[in-house]
Amino acid sequence: NNNLVTLDKAVLPFNLEKLHLSVPTTYFSAGKIANGYITGTADIKNGISKLNIDLLKFAFQGIKLSQSNTELNLVYDKYLSIKSLTDIFFTVNGSKYKVKKFEVDVKKDKIYLKHMSLNIGKFISTKVYANYNYKEKKAHINLNDFLLINPKINKILYKKNKIILSVFMNKDVIKIDSKELNANFISNNYGWVLNFDSIDAIAKNS
Repeated sequence: NNNLVTLDKAVLPFNLEKLHLSVPTTYFSAGKIANGYITGTADIKNGISKLNIDLLKFAFQGIKLSQSNTELNLVYDKYLSIKSLTDIFFTVNGSKYKVKKFEVDVKKDKIYLKHMSLNIGKFISTKVYANYNYKEKKAHINLNDFLLINPKINKILYKKNKIILSVFMNKDVIKIDSKELNANFISNNYGWVLNFDSIDAIAKNS
């Protein structure tokens, strides 16, 4: 199995009275997808785990880290919470992205992106808040302080305080609707298709 997670040998101190497990800094790998170092604690009695991960490598389905170390904080207390306060640089199919102040909660029915600042190259900057419903395969995304910039002339092409996106996923098709832009985006095996009902929304905010 190419996705098998393996850990280097390590001695894990265990407090039998408190049912408390300590994880010393240990190297891990997940096939060809990821590797790095993990450390932390697990309170087995209360079902609480706190882990710090230093991700050295990540590459999966066109997403690839552009930096040699990425610090992530994982807390499990009834649900999984993942945070990173440091800048994260990565590429998606070659396009450059930067994320900072990343915080996400993973629950039984939904994933909540509580906060994320996102830069796509020198063209787009925005703050992202979102939630995804597993059962319905729908996501709602809020883009705050959205800026689309022409970096060659340093001109703002489009700005908006808030853009709400509705995302629908069905097998290999992803559809994104935006009322503010009067547009929808559809992704399939052939790429992305952009449909504008009107360009007035963009013209008013450029």
